[in-house]
Amino acid sequence: MGKRLLLLFIILVFVIGMGTVYLNEVILPTKIKSLIVNTLAEQTQKKVTLQALEFSIFKGLVLKNLSVYDKEKTLISLKEASCSFLILPIFKRKIIIPTLSLKSLEVNLERRPDSTLNLMDLFITGNTQTNPRGFSLFVYRIKITDAGVHFQDETFATPFRRDIKNLNATLYLSLPASVRFKLSGASPGGSLININAAGQFFFLKQQLMLKASIQGLSPGEFLSYYKGSGIEISEGIMDCLADLELKEGTLKAVISSKNKNLNISKDKIKVLLNSDTQANLQYNLQDKQLKFSGKSLIADSKVQGIEPVGAVGVNAEVRFSNNSLDILNARLKPEKVLSPVEDIKGSLEFAAGRLKWANLNFKYSGITYLTSGILANFNAPEVNLSLSSKELSLETVFAVNNNLIRLSNLSGKYLNSDFKLSGVINTGALPKIERDTGLTGVLKLNLGDIKELSRKFYTPLRAEQLEQIKLSGLAEARFSLSGNINEIKSCAIIAAISGSEVSAYGLKAQELLLHYNQAGGLLDCPDIRLSLYDGIIEAKALMDLNAQNLPYSLSADIKSIQLGKLKLDTKAKDEDIAGTLNAKVNIDGSGVDLSKLSGAGNINITEGKLWQLNLFKGLGALLFARDFANIVFNEGSCNFTIRDKYIFSEDVTLKSNITNLTGSARIGFDSSIDTSLDVEILDEAAPLRGTLKDITTTIVGQGKRFGVIRITGTIQEPKYKFQPAVLDIINGLKNVIFGRE
Repeated sequence: MGKRLLLLFIILVFVIGMGTVYLNEVILPTKIKSLIVNTLAEQTQKKVTLQALEFSIFKGLVLKNLSVYDKEKTLISLKEASCSFLILPIFKRKIIIPTLSLKSLEVNLERRPDSTLNLMDLFITGNTQTNPRGFSLFVYRIKITDAGVHFQDETFATPFRRDIKNLNATLYLSLPASVRFKLSGASPGGSLININAAGQFFFLKQQLMLKASIQGLSPGEFLSYYKGSGIEISEGIMDCLADLELKEGTLKAVISSKNKNLNISKDKIKVLLNSDTQANLQYNLQDKQLKFSGKSLIADSKVQGIEPVGAVGVNAEVRFSNNSLDILNARLKPEKVLSPVEDIKGSLEFAAGRLKWANLNFKYSGITYLTSGILANFNAPEVNLSLSSKELSLETVFAVNNNLIRLSNLSGKYLNSDFKLSGVINTGALPKIERDTGLTGVLKLNLGDIKELSRKFYTPLRAEQLEQIKLSGLAEARFSLSGNINEIKSCAIIAAISGSEVSAYGLKAQELLLHYNQAGGLLDCPDIRLSLYDGIIEAKALMDLNAQNLPYSLSADIKSIQLGKLKLDTKAKDEDIAGTLNAKVNIDGSGVDLSKLSGAGNINITEGKLWQLNLFKGLGALLFARDFANIVFNEGSCNFTIRDKYIFSEDVTLKSNITNLTGSARIGFDSSIDTSLDVEILDEAAPLRGTLKDITTTIVGQGKRFGVIRITGTIQEPKYKFQPAVLDIINGLKNVIFGRE
């Protein structure tokens, strides 16, 4: 029995071997190979070549080096395809293939200039009869290994090319009636993109379910597809996960995306984006309606190109949908602004081409702000905005059309000051305000608000300097401005400023008038008027803004200032000081460099009481025993020059009914003083009360010249040195004893 079985087995092997040889040498190379080539050529209307067709006991039917050509270009090339099939179903005119294996499949996919795909030609045939011999074909599993897709898009001036390599895919039938599939591959380029997908299609439900991931996607490499939008992404990587379902004409998707250092730019605006986004989408393929919602975390991102504030750091958590955007928590840090904008919370609604928000909160410098508004017409935005806080209320209406911002109104109140602006701004390559549509406005400023503003927007040192000025009062400025807003020096500005009860350093003016003109880089204030202490100051000023050292000139005419009223606003308010001040001064300087300051002028004081000034107290006590505070100067005057951070005078004169003081003085900008005064006693009014000093004063009066007083130190702490005129005193003694000659 064993020998018979062995013999039967040998015969079977021999028959199979001979059959295989016969198939490989006779039937397959001639009849079947030709049938396959002709059928494929007929169905695709393309040239088809097949190098070899053979049968393997282990692989089944094997095709080697199958190629499909479009003229001279290869559309598809297949290194090897193999499949086995069941024998018995053939007799029932059914070809059942358990597994079809495709190795090293290469597909050249091309998008033509007319946007058609070259592979679609393979499905356009003149003969729709796929099984002329009545055979049914069933393939239960398709396995693709080491495949590649070479894509070229000819719709652009410079063709776009991208390859997918190491593509492996499996597709198989799953009971009761579905197809499962999975694939993986990589696309090398500037960045390596890894692609993975798996899914299932249900025939009865006509339902597709797919999960896919794309890692390492660099949007910058696909610039050709979105360049027309004006957006450019030059750097950065995206990782995406998608869970898709297509059923009854509706596509549903859950998408997660991580963006790493995306460098996005449009016009002058540049964005560095790092974000983690999750979105739910629903798209109706029939009415093409899209619904979406999601959440995004934005961290360590930056917006550049907003010139007034510089680069803006962005951290935010937002939720979004078709018609709304909820900001749960956001933080903006402008580079040129001292404090960040924090705790941004609120809701934005989208409807009919417009954006609306109400009660959107944010915090800046510890102050909470509330804003509401409407943005309509995204192509040419029109904005109606309100903003408020405990310090600020603001309303604005403006429209943007290309580079033009038409500001219909910007008005509001900050602290105790009001403002209102309108005009047209061109934000093009050379930002400017046209002369005929210049920016005009009115500013009603409470000068006391400047102290609060300085604390918010200046360094502590600069704020302290401004506070020391002690500005107060009300001022109104009406102005117009035109020119390049990035070069304020070159702008044309016309302003009229008026004020009442204005004060600085404690000194008060009842009225202020100032006219300001700026054109061609030249600042001109031709008319400056201050009414104060029953007098008036009339002045004018010029400054060259184009020069690096900002040279300027100032001239002022001071008339009839009453010192008795002025002292009431100084530390000397309780002193017996009076007089009428008149003066003229002309000054030239450069910027804030006091060493460059020069000038000249004169001062005249009449009906003066000055002995109680700190500078003169010691002088009076040195000269007189009587109540010297009652001395009234009939005249006090000097001509002076300014140079090298000093004020010089060679003709200081103080005249009274008892004494005349004449001499020279030098006062430094640091309050230092160096003065030399000749003292002349007038005997006509010299008192005689019996004291030794009274007698001495009378004797000196006979001699006219008493001596020279030297004053040094500082104006606040003067030092005195007396040098008597001995000869004049002796002459006075002679006149008293012997009488005048």
